[in-house]
Amino acid sequence: MDTVKVVMIGFLILSVLAVAITLSLVELRDVTEKMDQTTGTLTNVTTSTVVNATGTYPTGITADTRACSLTITEVYNATKTSMTYDTGNFTITGCLIQTTGTGLTAGIINHPINVTGTFSNANPDTNDLTTNVTSGITGFFDDTSTIFAILIVIVIILAIAIIISVVSRFGGGGGITGEGSSDTVTGS
Repeated sequence: MDTVKVVMIGFLILSVLAVAITLSLVELRDVTEKMDQTTGTLTNVTTSTVVNATGTYPTGITADTRACSLTITEVYNATKTSMTYDTGNFTITGCLIQTTGTGLTAGIINHPINVTGTFSNANPDTNDLTTNVTSGITGFFDDTSTIFAILIVIVIILAIAIIISVVSRFGGGGGITGEGSSDTVTGS
């Protein structure tokens, strides 16, 4: 029964450590995103899909790009780069480009556009902080033959320790030291 208690307490401790590590990694990612910013310039970059009220991103920037900020200085027709559009026809949320829906010229809605401007975003490696740790843990268990061999050795050692413990409880050593026996015979 004592072994069960020890094992359960061990699992509880491991669970608490796993939750604490996961939470700290998320916090580290958030802090790293604020410190490790990547900036760049877009020059006549086509949007990845058509522009409409749903929105799209410039090619090379995706919805998974974290802490993204985009500023557009010029907007061009994707097929006729000599045709420019007023930047007021578009709203930018993070790096998502959407049409405003008011005063739009033909050729903007449901067509790709080219944009020129600047952007900043968190270094993409910060996205992988928790992913890398998680894949490291799962990768650790890829070589199960080695882990099982180690576990078998641990189980054998525990079995020997339990057998020694049980034998020492029942075997006692009282008869060897002579306790409880007497050499003196008394009688009437």
